[in-house]
Amino acid sequence: QKAKDQKAKDQESKKWEAKARYYLRSIGMPKIKGHYTPPGKKELTENQKEIKRRKSNERKKRKRDEMPDGEKEIEKEFRSDGKMISEWKQREEEKLKTTASEEGRKSEKYQEAYAVFEQGNYAGSQKRAELSKLEEIASEEGEKSERYKEAYNAFDKERKGRAKAREDERARKRAKLKSQQAPSQQEERSGNDREKDEDDVKDEDESME
Repeated sequence: QKAKDQKAKDQESKKWEAKARYYLRSIGMPKIKGHYTPPGKKELTENQKEIKRRKSNERKKRKRDEMPDGEKEIEKEFRSDGKMISEWKQREEEKLKTTASEEGRKSEKYQEAYAVFEQGNYAGSQKRAELSKLEEIASEEGEKSERYKEAYNAFDKERKGRAKAREDERARKRAKLKSQQAPSQQEERSGNDREKDEDDVKDEDESME
């Protein structure tokens, strides 16, 4: 019974943690390192995640292979730009974490927690656990600071701008490719029409004979 109660308690705790994270993301807070599961969605095992990832990659590759050469080149550039944006995003998120930590250490809550930590006689894994708690407090308090909010808003604006510019560039290149393909398709159609007209004339001549 004790084990059942503990399991129920853990499940309830996970549920509320998921709700809290889901809410934070909905109001624009940056995603915490790791991942979270939205309420009502079942957590996948590592094996299931790997299978899902592999199937997704296979589907994307199949779709790319079916594309005409010109479009393949556009998609290749698009993915390359995406990788650069992803690397930039990672660097900026690290800067944001540093900003939050720096600002959080100035907070009253952190100072009080640090004073308590200094009085304790911690060692080994316990010391690491306490330092981790202090870092969490610093991050939470730092994210409330004006400096962090300004930095996050600037990052978010830049991120959205880069993503939009990337999408716009792909759309522009696709439109250009289609316009280049249109005349050759028109010529092909005209050629087919000419052949059809010649066949019609030939048929008429044969019928007259």
